[in-house]
Amino acid sequence: MDYTNHAIRKMVQRGISPAWVEFVLKEPDISEKDPRSVDDPKHIGVMRAWRKIPEADHRSLRVVYRLVNDEVLVITAFLDRDAR
Repeated sequence: MDYTNHAIRKMVQRGISPAWVEFVLKEPDISEKDPRSVDDPKHIGVMRAWRKIPEADHRSLRVVYRLVNDEVLVITAFLDRDAR
């Protein structure tokens, strides 16, 4: 697993543990293609995954990622207020 500089910076700012990100990617509650991947070439192959994180008051962590040569590249991660 690899992280973009943006992902690392935002995870530090948001207090998101890499262990949480790995948990979401290994056992997501929900996973889907990024809807923007249909219209925007720079989003082709981008996926989103969510999972509730007990240590974060059971809020859902959204991880945005892409597979690059069979390796996961985390683009960003944030606690998603709108996730249900």
